[in-house]
Parts: sequence; structure tokens; C-alpha cells
Amino acid sequence: MQPLPTHAPGAQARLGTTLSGKWRLDKVLGVGGVATVFLVTHRNQSRAALKLLHPEQAQNPTVRERFVHEGYTANSIEHPGVVRVIDDDISEDGLPYLVMELLEGETLEDRAYRHGDSLPAGEVLALADQLLDVLIVAHEKRVVHRDLKPDNLFLTREGRLKVLDFGIARLTQAVPHRDVTAVGTLLGTPSFMPPEQARSRWEEVDAQSDLYSVGATMFTLLTGKLVREAETLTEQLALAIHEPAPKLASVDKTLDPSVCALVDQALAYEKKHRFADARAMLSEVRRVRELVPPPLSSSLSSPPDGRRPPRVSQEMPTLLESGRVPIAAAPARDSKPITIAIERRVATLLVLGLLVAAAFVLWLLRKPEQSALTPSAPSATAVAAPLPAPPPRERERQQQPPQRPQEEEPMSAPAPVLEAAAPNAAPRRVTTPPTPASVSAAASTSAPPASNPPAPANSSDPFSSRY
Repeated sequence: MQPLPTHAPGAQARLGTTLSGKWRLDKVLGVGGVATVFLVTHRNQSRAALKLLHPEQAQNPTVRERFVHEGYTANSIEHPGVVRVIDDDISEDGLPYLVMELLEGETLEDRAYRHGDSLPAGEVLALADQLLDVLIVAHEKRVVHRDLKPDNLFLTREGRLKVLDFGIARLTQAVPHRDVTAVGTLLGTPSFMPPEQARSRWEEVDAQSDLYSVGATMFTLLTGKLVREAETLTEQLALAIHEPAPKLASVDKTLDPSVCALVDQALAYEKKHRFADARAMLSEVRRVRELVPPPLSSSLSSPPDGRRPPRVSQEMPTLLESGRVPIAAAPARDSKPITIAIERRVATLLVLGLLVAAAFVLWLLRKPEQSALTPSAPSATAVAAPLPAPPPRERERQQQPPQRPQEEEPMSAPAPVLEAAAPNAAPRRVTTPPTPASVSAAASTSAPPASNPPAPANSSDPFSSRY
């Protein structure tokens, strides 16, 4: 049901007013073709949803009577899975209104969208179990819903399924002069209605018609696709009249065969091939549930904070006319501080990695000089401290290769950090080169053992206290 902008200004103008001296209109929750739904506060500070009939609809005595009667019908079912009507009255300007319980949670359409357009088979079966339990009671009291679909099924935060908009199709019979486009959702929703309802054979629309809609709802929740895909509502209506529903396995071959058989029977084109009643279908649902992995214990509860962004759809939910109250979306969390923290941690790790790599390169440069027992290491002294050039005679001695003994003890690994060398030792090593044996002895007694380079003093992670 698409919003009607012509009613929006009048609805906004009513905000802040009080109806019957007890219900203050706080916010417009939705505007439909029959009524406007407001978030209201009672004079005792309790909150609810109030549905106020449009002035032009209130001029029709039949529509007016049926509007109030629908509220009584919902209460007559006396099932916790039906939205309760807690008050009804006439406004000061003569418009009837219904006050319904305030729901917190999400529709099954929203829930499926939040989970990637489909739900696990175990969860869908559990939801169908609750829905059919409501329909058993409703059908026994001769109440037929006629517009069951994911957007008319509401899952509360406690995991209770609530059926919205009971008997909304009855309003269609009171306004037969309107065209199908204008009252499309009053007739039902083409993607979920059975062939007899699509043909407007109202004398044939009964409890089995609701079971067809249950099957279409399960089909969509399981696959993320409509039973009849089309560009327009008129084309969907034509397909509903002439085309049988596709087999569930043809859309998703991964589903359990018992689940496919259940849904296919509910979607049978001819009523005689469908389940005889809601009790028979519920029995089969519970049998199949034994064969399918159950949903997680917390999977049937609604998200604690926020909902998905609203989608634009050809079919606005008729649930706004039954008092469904959308939950305000929680503000989006700012991800900027988290991003900055990650970037700083990465930068710190990169700096530490570069320092370790630099120390390792210096150690590699030092290693061949030590293994050759060269008494003077220009690259090392360049790091430790600049040294004066040796005398010519000494330079000749340095250029001669040292005599290696026949058997030499292996040298201990040199220290990778050259700054650790004593600053006064370098001149002595240049002016009086030690023998290879003395070099080995000095290395074994004075050089620190090879180890990982010490971390810089400022290398601690600034976020270590947070993580």
C-alpha cells in the first residue's frame, strides 16, 4: 500500500492534539488508503498505536462500521499471536479510531532482508508453527485473514509471532467502485494470494486460501524470491490467476525434500490438493521439523538495536493499518575512532619491523668481517666512532691475510647492535692488532651473546591498555 501524500499534511497537523481527552498524538507512523496510524501517549503515560480513519472514508457508513468491527474481530480470536485492540472511540471531529498495543521487533520481511533475503529452514518452520497455531483459532471462529505475507507477520523481541491486519479484505467489499490499483492491498497481495482470490471469487475464499498464503510466505522466506516474479502488480495478478506456483525445489535444490513437499502442497493451484485445514498443515510442519536442524535458541528474537534501512517497494505494508509500530533505527556507530586506532597500530608494527630489519642487515654486514678475523672493521668503526687513518706500515700489515691456525675454535656470534662496543677499545684494536687467538678470546669474554635487538624505548603500543 503506497503512502498517499494527500493525507499526510492533515495527519501532521493533528500532532500534539489529544483525542477524547486521553490520547495525545505524538508521531505519524504511517499513512494508508483507509487510515493514518499515530504513536500516542495515554494520559496515564502508557504508549500505544492509534489508527484514525480518513475523513472521506468515514463518510461511507459501511466502511465506518466495518472499520470498528475489524478491531472487535481481532479481539474475538483471543490468541496471544493477534494484535490486541485496547480502545476505540470517536474523535471530536467525528472520526472513528482504534488503539492497539505497541509492538517492538521487526516484520519477517525485514528479518529476511537483514539475513540476506532468506532464513534457515528450521527457523521458517518454527515461525510457520506459530502462525498456524493462530490460524487454527481464527478459522474456528470463521475469521479469514486474506492478506498473509511476511510484511504482515511481526516478530517481537521476545520471539512471539504477531499476526497483523486481520480481515482487511472485508473493507474491499465496501468499496467495489474503486479500481484494483487503488485498493490492491485491500484485495490482498498478488504475490501471496491464491488463484480464487486473484479472480475475486470471494465466495471461494476461505481457510484454505489462507493456507495458500502461508505456503507463499514460507516460499519467499526460504528462497528470497516471490512465488510470482513480475514487473508490475497487474502482471503478478495475471500470473496468480493463470499460472500454478513453481515447485520449491526448482528454485532451491539445496532444501530438504520434506520441506519442499510441504510448501508445494500448500501452494497447490486447486484447493482440493492443499491441506484440508490449518490443523492438518500444522501437524505436517511439526513432523518435518523433526527432520530439519532446529534454529538457534536466540534466532527467533529480534535484534536489540536498530533495523535495516527502509526499502522502497511497490507494495507498502498493510500492517500500518493494523497498528504495527516500526522501531526507530538506532544511530549508526561512528567507525572513525576504530579506523584511526587500527591505522596507528599498523604504523607502530611497521616501525618495529623496520628497526628489526635494519639491525639484522647490520649483523649480516658484520658477520663476514668477524669470520675473517680482520683486526680492523671499517664498517663497524664507522658506526661506533670515526678512527684516524693507520700509518703506511700498519696499512700493509692490515692488507696481508692473517695466518689461520690449523685448528681453530669456532667464534661466538657477534653482537648485532654495534653501538654496544666500548668506545675506548676501537683505537687499541687499530694500532695494535691482536692475534687471531686473542680475537677469539676477546669475543668469547667481552662480546654480548647474539640475541634479538632490544625494542626501542618508545616502541610500546599506545593502545595496549585498551586492548
